[in-house]
Amino acid sequence: QEAIGEYIGIVESDDFVKSTMFEELYNLAKNNDADVVKSDFYYYSTANNQARHAGKILKSKANKLITIKKFPKLLKIQPSIWTCLYKNDFIRQNKIKFLETPGASFQDTSFCFKTLSLAQRIILTNKAYLYYRQDNTGSSVHQKDKVFLICKEYDEITDFLDKNPEVKKYANTQKLIKQYSAYIWNLKRISEEHRDSFIDVFSDTFKKYYENNELNASFYRKYSKKEVKMLINNKKQFRALIDKKAIQGKNKNKRRKMFSIRINSSRISIVIFGKQILEIG
Repeated sequence: QEAIGEYIGIVESDDFVKSTMFEELYNLAKNNDADVVKSDFYYYSTANNQARHAGKILKSKANKLITIKKFPKLLKIQPSIWTCLYKNDFIRQNKIKFLETPGASFQDTSFCFKTLSLAQRIILTNKAYLYYRQDNTGSSVHQKDKVFLICKEYDEITDFLDKNPEVKKYANTQKLIKQYSAYIWNLKRISEEHRDSFIDVFSDTFKKYYENNELNASFYRKYSKKEVKMLINNKKQFRALIDKKAIQGKNKNKRRKMFSIRINSSRISIVIFGKQILEIG
């Protein structure tokens, strides 16, 4: 609300950026008259002072003007509002604001969705500038008043899409995929004593989507209908599945920190003991 600049950038207090970040993003934004310019970032570990290129922006999509209508899968990318510049006039004309939440938890979720959905000129770059700190542990996973804040953000997005039916036509499926993923992620990270109550909300929410026939073939290519029906009809069994996945996820992360190879259409990355030793693309 206080920003007076032509473009707005966001840096959170536990992260840091390359000194050239905002100059280069601003030039990219100005050269393309962009509403939003979005870059890649690094995962950063304080413990061993290691950074790994996230690789969220495909090289094939870089330096091209896009919109969500043409490329709806952009909504699936981690919100990462701190990798962007936003045109001030665009933000104000569309009355985009952050929801007020305790500790600013999950505030990037609906803000990112709205900005990307409404922007008519988005430019991406696969260059990384911001170091996203991974080992600054927050307390929201243990605090009951913060467990459901992700739901508040998705309620806001649902309301936004209902008020913008043209956007909903091409953005709703990606929203549902992202919401399901976010709720699963939240379930696996929150304290165990809060999981049953969160599953109750999760189940009720997706039961409505299921009954409204919003969960289409594209959604079920990502998440099985069997699992969704389990969520709706057998919450106890679903809880057991999530507990199992949480344990598997912790073991997978341990192995990933030791050694990982990531390959996509434009990038190869090899990480050993948390250190990125090779990146091509």
